[in-house]
Amino acid sequence: MKIIIYICNKVKADSEGDVFILLILIPIQRLHIEHSVVLKNITVSSNIAVNESDNIFINNKEYPISLVNKSNVLDLFNESFAIYYIDELDTCGDAIKLVELLIKPVDYALDSLRVSLNSFGFHEQVIGTPGFYKGNKLAVVLSDNFESYKIIKGKALYYELSEGIGCDATGFYTDENDILLSFREDEVYAKYRNILHRLFKAIQIYDVNTCFAYLFSTIEGIDCSTSHNFQTKKIRILSFIVENQNEFDILSQQFYFYSKTVRTEIIHAGKSLYDILPWKKIYDLLDNLYLLVVKFCMASIKSGATTFYDLNERICDKCNEFSYSSPNSDIAISEMPVTVFGKCDYFAEVNNLNIINCLKIGETLFLPANSKDRIEEFREVYEHGLELCMAYGLDEKALKVDSDFPNYHLFSKFNIGERSFTVWDVDVILTTLLRKINIDAPFAIIENQSYWESPTTGFDFSFCCEFSDIICNTIQKALNYLILTSEITKDIILPSKVGINTIGIRAAYINPEDSSGIYCLPGRIYGEYIEPDAPFIPSLTDCSETLYNCFFGSRSDEVFSTNRDALNRIAESTYFQDINQTILTIFEAVDMLYPTTYDRNKLIKRIATFCCNTQTEKTMLVNYLINLRENVRNPLLHSGKSIIDLQLNEDDTYTIINKIKTIVIKYCENIYMLDIHTFQDLHEEEKRKNKSLLTPSN
Repeated sequence: MKIIIYICNKVKADSEGDVFILLILIPIQRLHIEHSVVLKNITVSSNIAVNESDNIFINNKEYPISLVNKSNVLDLFNESFAIYYIDELDTCGDAIKLVELLIKPVDYALDSLRVSLNSFGFHEQVIGTPGFYKGNKLAVVLSDNFESYKIIKGKALYYELSEGIGCDATGFYTDENDILLSFREDEVYAKYRNILHRLFKAIQIYDVNTCFAYLFSTIEGIDCSTSHNFQTKKIRILSFIVENQNEFDILSQQFYFYSKTVRTEIIHAGKSLYDILPWKKIYDLLDNLYLLVVKFCMASIKSGATTFYDLNERICDKCNEFSYSSPNSDIAISEMPVTVFGKCDYFAEVNNLNIINCLKIGETLFLPANSKDRIEEFREVYEHGLELCMAYGLDEKALKVDSDFPNYHLFSKFNIGERSFTVWDVDVILTTLLRKINIDAPFAIIENQSYWESPTTGFDFSFCCEFSDIICNTIQKALNYLILTSEITKDIILPSKVGINTIGIRAAYINPEDSSGIYCLPGRIYGEYIEPDAPFIPSLTDCSETLYNCFFGSRSDEVFSTNRDALNRIAESTYFQDINQTILTIFEAVDMLYPTTYDRNKLIKRIATFCCNTQTEKTMLVNYLINLRENVRNPLLHSGKSIIDLQLNEDDTYTIINKIKTIVIKYCENIYMLDIHTFQDLHEEEKRKNKSLLTPSN
């Protein structure tokens, strides 16, 4: 076997003379398929399929298996793969960009399987990340005779949450009329095909509240009309996907409940889906929203319209076929949400957190590695505090640990003043450590959280996974504050996904009040999860007190909750390995800040009003954000473009990401300091602020 390495060369396939054809092979993990299928011009197959057939078709050319087996490239990966023909390959550029370009058509082609085989009810059955192999993305360049190849190594892929056994595509066969495999390039196809591609990835968002917000924001932006009225949008969307009036009325009532009850409680009241619905019903809701987007996108593509003008005309015609009546506003939830059996403390490991002192972020307590070896030191701190409480009639939850306590060095210097540890916190730490936990890694404790009652008398793995996710995701949100205190870069080291150990198993642990032991909540298994070798070291020296309050203030009003959710969304986006997904999520966070308007230019002006001190500053910021919206966000979101297509390098893109992050943080901090609690009051303050910006200062 010889390995050919192409150095700074452009290689072409030639139809005359000596033919040298390049084949691109992309490994696909977590996909079980026993036969070859052709998706557009891409063949998806596996070692099993190759060994059980006499040939394989690649771009309509038949290759005998005896020829394929001359290469050991399939043995290298021992899994499913995609293979396709390419007529030109420039290898003198950036290898990371090249790998992304070679993987992209495969990733899009796999949507044909995803739409048929994946759903929110089966997180563990999604296809793995195309090109992912042993921690990196890669592509293989093969010669036409299968005798030589080159492996091109792309970027390292960290924090990937692909759960469980993967996707069984044994019964999948290609539909030659599959609209997802079209070669169309018109604006209607580009917009809705791209929305579908991003939508399929939403199944791997494991925080149900984040997933709900993502799906709902997708629906809000899915219509091609310029209307800013949500009811008008809803009527247009539903009219285009239903067959009769009865179906229209049912979906209208259902969607009214999702928007008026569920969305209002989550976006405006700061509640969780678990506070509103039974946990299994949550996935029905997510699936219904998911299918709504799928149906509308597919209907738009299949309509035959190639311009938004034509599509708008067809939607208007459909709207005339149905009558809209206001849904029943008294609709109630027929089942209770999860049954809370009581309150208790939980803990989970944070594998790469590099701290030498205990750290308190909000109400979450982070302990350094091997804290179990310092039990006696914590005991001394607690006993000293307990004596003070008894002597002076103080409350353990109110008495703060300060430099007069013994072993004060156990606690981070970040935790002073209102952020200080209390004697109660030390009691929680000591109680946890005395249970002889078998965790050497750093871990986090959250106290007084709801304890769910199991819906069955026996062990229910799905229930445990859901319960474990809630605990771990709650802790993760405390770490989001630490992420936003630093600049976001392509090489940023992020905190571990909470609860995931070194072998990819997620778990949370319960400290029951009536027991001296601990209970484990085993969660999902993430076979592709890998972390960088470098530890996460929190930056605690120049932290903004106001930003801290934006995350952990005692308020729960609609303005505070919305701004906090936007900040969390930005932090969560840093874990995405696709920079296109990251920057789109950053733009979504901006859209979240003012959920009472669907006019995006008006939204930008409102945000700028609270970020600027002069009208000139505001005008410059508005122009900057509108320019980004028109030239970066919209091509990515609506035209299926990528950062590479827009000729933005990674450094340019991260500059934009950090600029928008800074704007959102400044907006949230300024709104927090104004102590505004409702969007109505915020609107009134905006009018007052606009007048002051227009008034020249003396």
